[in-house]
Amino acid sequence: MEMNVAAAFTQEDQLMRATEALKEQGVLSLQADAYQGQAEAQLTSQWPPDSGTEPAPAPASYVLNVYVEKSRYRQAEDTLLKYGGQLLQP
Repeated sequence: MEMNVAAAFTQEDQLMRATEALKEQGVLSLQADAYQGQAEAQLTSQWPPDSGTEPAPAPASYVLNVYVEKSRYRQAEDTLLKYGGQLLQP
């Protein structure tokens, strides 16, 4: 089964390092999108919305969508976080 995980990055070098690491892990597909100016609303919303303990994500310049086998989903999440990505909620 295929799953999608997405993360926002504020720096291109972090995005590129994450992309290379994910390719080495054998992800099914990668798609990176760059944003000019303000990122979409979902990037600046607070998660979880009611906790009040997590800071809102910083405005992102890049979003990386990763498609992986279900068994590698957690590994992909960990890799995105390791390289400075902020996970986005579906």
